[in-house]
Amino acid sequence: MNPLAYDPLHDRGRALEDEYFHRVDQELIAKLHADAERETQRERLMRFTGLPDTDLIDDLMQQGITPESLAAMMYLPAVLVAWADGDVAAQERQVIVHEAIEHDLFQRQAAMDLLDQWLRKPPGRNMWSIWQAYAGAVLDQLGPRQAGELHERVHSLATRVAMAAGGMFGRGKITSGEQAILDEIAELR
Repeated sequence: MNPLAYDPLHDRGRALEDEYFHRVDQELIAKLHADAERETQRERLMRFTGLPDTDLIDDLMQQGITPESLAAMMYLPAVLVAWADGDVAAQERQVIVHEAIEHDLFQRQAAMDLLDQWLRKPPGRNMWSIWQAYAGAVLDQLGPRQAGELHERVHSLATRVAMAAGGMFGRGKITSGEQAILDEIAELR
């Protein structure tokens, strides 16, 4: 058999092999780009927060937190209080949104979008522990007066949300689930 003879089966095999390796190369390149983008986002979030804990930063990123949406984290305890009884009452939503508007969160579209998402669908189950780690790290970075003011603001908002629905005429009854979250916020110092 002449080695120089045309072999269509061999050519087809070579073409399939080339196609396979091209696809693998493209997947590897896409993964490298995604890894590089993730590392860039991690560095941005670390710089923005001033937090050196890469595990915490990764947890925040897995929950969709970016420097642009980070301001919504301040409202997470209030959102969790609102969801404590299974749904967010209109009065609870109103308290949270009013607070967000009063503190100009609406000027941060990504943060408002995240807050709106949390009010429509409960945050992930592990968001509370992520928030506790984040809040503890932030409070550690602040001076005592600033830390106290921030802690009071978070606790006060969560308490107002708990008081917004339930009880007589929608005022005054805090459920056990809401109280449990309020107690955990109070313990965080």
